[in-house]
Amino acid sequence: MTRHSDGSLWFYAGNGAGGYQTGRVIGTGWNIYDRIVGGGDSNRDGRRDLLARRTDGTLWFYAGDGRGNYESARQVGSGWQIFDHIVSAGDSNSDGVPDLVTRHPDGGLWSYAGDGTGGYKTGQKIGTGWQIYDQFVSTGDFDSDGKPDLLARHPHGSLWFYAGEGNGTYRTARQIGTGWTIYDQIVGAGDNNSDGKADLVGRKADGSLWFYAGDGMRTDGYLGARAAGSL
Repeated sequence: MTRHSDGSLWFYAGNGAGGYQTGRVIGTGWNIYDRIVGGGDSNRDGRRDLLARRTDGTLWFYAGDGRGNYESARQVGSGWQIFDHIVSAGDSNSDGVPDLVTRHPDGGLWSYAGDGTGGYKTGQKIGTGWQIYDQFVSTGDFDSDGKPDLLARHPHGSLWFYAGEGNGTYRTARQIGTGWTIYDQIVGAGDNNSDGKADLVGRKADGSLWFYAGDGMRTDGYLGARAAGSL
């Protein structure tokens, strides 16, 4: 899922081999939001959903219809403008409902457990010092232990892996790469090549898209990059 600067929302179906099919527009007017986040199946209907934050800090839930489109939005929160990063964390606390992880500008990391209806319970602070990173990425289960994980990039380009504990917290970081400043965006791609392992996608400033097949953390977590698309 991508958003164009004109506010249009585009859906790109994965091709099962690390690339994507031709995109199609599925919405307009999405420039009212400053953050759009994949929410997993937040309302437990078997379909993947979206969350979006407006600049006034309100949080909005879009239920997926299972065909790459979304139902009308409903507000599920307010006050979220205090965070500079919001990512889907998968089911980080092992209760069967996907959660969110957010970062405050002071470096505090917060976990918000999903309530199963598209909303979230009261946040719990789970870390400090995260202001050292310029991006962090929800990868799903990157090390194949059944628990969702996080990656974080330092501004000098090093990439760091945080294994999920399954209780909403994360283990001590391990460095798994350097040179990742060549990308302006890094996203967790799910299992995009159908091998049962979570993958990564990076976008360069020239619009080219690069695919990293995950290896389940047998080495540094991923294989070499290969081109997955361009604009």
